[in-house]
Amino acid sequence: MAGVLLAGCSDGGSKASAPGPGKSTSATPDGPIIHTQDAGNVITTEDIEALVGRLGEALRDADVETMRTVVPDLKVGEWQRRLENLRRFPTSDVGFVLDETLDRMVNAAGGPVEIEADVALTHRISDVDSRPVVQTYHATMRKATPDSPLEILGLDGPRDPISPAPWDLRGWEMVEGRHSWVAVRTAMVDRVRANIASVDAGAARAMELIAPPDGVSKLFFAVAEVGDPLFGNGDYRPERDGFAIRAGYVDPAEVARTGKSAGPRAAYAGSRLMLRPGAFDSPARATAVAMHEAVHGLAYQWGDSDPWPAEGLATWGEVGSGAGVRAEYGGLVRSGFAGFRERMRGRNVIDGGVFQAEPHVSTNYGCAAAVFAFMEDRRGRDGALDFGRACYRKPTEEAVRTAGWKSHDALLAEVQGWVQSW
Repeated sequence: MAGVLLAGCSDGGSKASAPGPGKSTSATPDGPIIHTQDAGNVITTEDIEALVGRLGEALRDADVETMRTVVPDLKVGEWQRRLENLRRFPTSDVGFVLDETLDRMVNAAGGPVEIEADVALTHRISDVDSRPVVQTYHATMRKATPDSPLEILGLDGPRDPISPAPWDLRGWEMVEGRHSWVAVRTAMVDRVRANIASVDAGAARAMELIAPPDGVSKLFFAVAEVGDPLFGNGDYRPERDGFAIRAGYVDPAEVARTGKSAGPRAAYAGSRLMLRPGAFDSPARATAVAMHEAVHGLAYQWGDSDPWPAEGLATWGEVGSGAGVRAEYGGLVRSGFAGFRERMRGRNVIDGGVFQAEPHVSTNYGCAAAVFAFMEDRRGRDGALDFGRACYRKPTEEAVRTAGWKSHDALLAEVQGWVQSW
């Protein structure tokens, strides 16, 4: 059966299978739940379609009262803000997706039918996302009697790596640039507007280095302090200038059926790029940090990378060339590459905690970028990009061997010798 897209502005969803993990039915004192079509109190396709119609109307009109007819215990203030924000932010393809195989759930004695299910909320940021992106909610649904409408008793969430989004929170505005959308707290709007050209410059440079998917002409940034709940920001290391999150595509009906959000190997839909307010200390810094995070976000098209290749690619891209790496990090790299090579042995290559650990983090960034400077020196700019692409598509050791070195350590040993001439 098809998944149901609960929205007034989008087409229907796609194929879903029978209820799986995250779904349950519950017996009541009035009788057991059985899966037959011709007895008692049954959730029908018509029930689901009626629920679709009411939620679609609520989304279309940002009408929280209509939504309350479906969700009586709705958190009204929270959802009024969310519905209004989704209308005024640059989003399209907004809609809930419900696993339609929930129909035919039956209480043979005619008593209440109550089920738990995951619900997907889709959205697409205009000019940013190449496919719809999904946030995940959990719902408890109930049909009290055979003549009652299907309703949602509780709707909790969203709970996934890209939540909460700006439209889920208070006090967020959007600033549009030529190559970017920037979400920002109201208190910082003027500062971001004054620097939007610098963010645009970083985004444009990143898209020149790594072409975005067809139809994508902008990147999505957000500006937030450490500890702001946006995108789970509180879970990230406070000293970072920013970070990037993959926005992966997974069939919304599949999310509704299984409750599983998009993982690191999901098809690429876009990215969410965080900047710290300190990135706006100067126009040059805003451009550099935006460029760095944008390279991370665009590289997610290729897959997922271990820490040092990911940061090396982004840092090399940020400074613009191997000559830039030498000018910015030359002293650190010459004196510190032997230690970097030692730290990156064995399973440490996949350990972000090792790469980000003080007091070596600046040296690690410079040395990782030096590997890409070396690739550029030996194989040109396209060759350095090819190596970066391989590191996102394969484990680092395999990517290094594919590039022609006997081992990961053999590559680092050759780079170590090369940087001594800087």
